[in-house]
Amino acid sequence: MKKVLLVSLSLGAILFSSCQKEEPVRCILPEISSSTNSPVIQTGTIVLEAPVSEDTAVTYKWTGPNGFESNLANPTISNVTSAMAGEYKVKMIKGICETPESSNIVEVIPAVVSCTPNNNTLAFTRSSLTGMTFNSVYTSTSGGSFEIRAGASNGDLTIEFASASTPLPGYYDLSNDCPTSFLSDNEVCVSIVYSGYFCRANSGKILVTNVGGKLSAVFCDVLFTNSDLPFDMTAMSKVTQP
Repeated sequence: MKKVLLVSLSLGAILFSSCQKEEPVRCILPEISSSTNSPVIQTGTIVLEAPVSEDTAVTYKWTGPNGFESNLANPTISNVTSAMAGEYKVKMIKGICETPESSNIVEVIPAVVSCTPNNNTLAFTRSSLTGMTFNSVYTSTSGGSFEIRAGASNGDLTIEFASASTPLPGYYDLSNDCPTSFLSDNEVCVSIVYSGYFCRANSGKILVTNVGGKLSAVFCDVLFTNSDLPFDMTAMSKVTQP
């Protein structure tokens, strides 16, 4: 009788343990938000950003146009084309758990200007003044700002950015609120020295592109002023790193 009782108790324990209710897996991940630097100009760089988790078990999954995929928290895409415009999505993953996707629309702006100056030249567009053909173009970080400098036999051109970092491609506003310590990130100071006279651009826009790691800057119909000059100094120019 004792043996039968032991067998019955053992069988009951097995049946009871096999019928226990399984608790659902709880996923505890924070909501994810993301951002981009849209709009981005053609030839520029798309910067995608998501919060970086301190949990090393967390991974990321970015997807986007043109077959884009990345498992980095903050990926970048260089040499942007129009095919890269559109919706970029990201989610965080930990094991079998994942967050809802966060999405952003990236706009890609054409790199277009209204004039076509010859490369490494400056031409005066409203006077008979002789333009400049630059025989040297180089960059520097003088005084804490990134500069593009171009020199010719009859003058030179200087483009000064707000910081010492290599400028991202895009449109920048020309400012007369110089030196560069007073500039915002989307402003530049542009000046020329012509026949010994220093002249500064008062307003307008300049387009900066980056192709193959070489910076190029173009502006159209920009007025340079100096109270001692009696003639119109409106000019267009294009300079490119060698």
